[in-house]
Amino acid sequence: VNLGGFDPDNLLRVGKEGQLIQGYIGCLRGLMIGEYLVDLPHLASEANHEGSKGVLPNCQMKCDTIPCKNQGICTEDFGHQEASCNCELTSYFGENCADEKGADFGGDSLLQRDFVLDGEVNQIKIQLAFSTNDLRQRTSSLLLLQTENRRSYYLLVALTSEGQLIFEEDREGSAYGVRVSDRNFLNGARHSVYYVRDNNTATLLIDREPVQLLPIPVLSITEDEGEGEEEEQLGSTEMQLGGLNTSDH
Repeated sequence: VNLGGFDPDNLLRVGKEGQLIQGYIGCLRGLMIGEYLVDLPHLASEANHEGSKGVLPNCQMKCDTIPCKNQGICTEDFGHQEASCNCELTSYFGENCADEKGADFGGDSLLQRDFVLDGEVNQIKIQLAFSTNDLRQRTSSLLLLQTENRRSYYLLVALTSEGQLIFEEDREGSAYGVRVSDRNFLNGARHSVYYVRDNNTATLLIDREPVQLLPIPVLSITEDEGEGEEEEQLGSTEMQLGGLNTSDH
């Protein structure tokens, strides 16, 4: 019986190209042959042939020490005896998903950034986390991303006075959204929003759970704006965090 590879004197060749089967890198556990439980740590300790030098007794799993915080996903690198953390869905950053980049909002202020949009919004990725217990009985905006040329594109994340979460995206002609009402988002706990779209393929995760987007009516501003102004603002885009700026630019 060979485990994790083949004895150099008895290597098998498979396939038309005669490629060698490579040795296994990783952990083997719980090997049973029939009703016999193989004592792998003992075999690893007692092995003394040339091919057993890289075999270590017991699985030294770096991820067993839980290096990745805040539900980050740990991946073993057995070849280098290391581990890495995937923080993609955590809203935390850093090597161990422990760093946070946040700001407190007082309700009467916002952060706003203007930038130039180059072409249509065919790919977008948005992720954020929030916690609030605001009980002022009003709908509040967490994030608004919109183009100013007759609002041909917008993405909105907002909270209602009842503690529901609203997500809407107008994809420049077709709009999709959802109102999540199965939990209270004003309970002071940490909640997260993760959204990624590539053309018409979209994924929305609320608190790391998939949520289905449904078609909604397309919103547009009034038709009395001049065409010249629309052309002048073509491609002008803004992002607002923590509130809405309703003043004219």
